[in-house]
Amino acid sequence: MIGSFFKLLGLAIFVVVASVLAIAFGMWILGAFACFLAIFAVAWAVGIPITIKENGVKIGYVRWTKFYPTK
Repeated sequence: MIGSFFKLLGLAIFVVVASVLAIAFGMWILGAFACFLAIFAVAWAVGIPITIKENGVKIGYVRWTKFYPTK
């Protein structure tokens, strides 16, 4: 009887800790995505060219909505 109680208590603690970690990790991903969008929006608004690479080689850049190839 006592063993079953401790197993249920351990399971409950595990579920709570796993839920807290899942929520924290999800918030970190959401925060990182929000930071990416903010940096991208500032670069677009100011007109900073955003480099486009393919296989590690720069093929051009985007400024506002126009693509400028380097080749």
